[in-house]
Amino acid sequence: RRVLKDIADFFYPADNSEIEIGGGEKIRLDEEKYIVRLKQYIKNKSGSERFNEIIGSHLDYIGDRIDAIYNASTKGSHTDVKSEEAERYMIYTYLLISDLISL
Repeated sequence: RRVLKDIADFFYPADNSEIEIGGGEKIRLDEEKYIVRLKQYIKNKSGSERFNEIIGSHLDYIGDRIDAIYNASTKGSHTDVKSEEAERYMIYTYLLISDLISL
């Protein structure tokens, strides 16, 4: 989670601006919206809608899973994450970083 937040802070720092996410709904690009900020960075930098879809879906998956693990662990429950699963998320994160740098 911290790695993704640090990456978002580097590529698209929080500025409290708002963007429309569909249906007239707006979302503020604050500190906690690091996944949305990364997706906005991808959208701004990429000329390919397909690239946006692929990288965006990977980002959603990684972000959702990391948040679920983090939230479970802060509530006092014992979240059991196997080493293979943790390795997979690290690999996905590194690939995501590579895609972001290529933009």
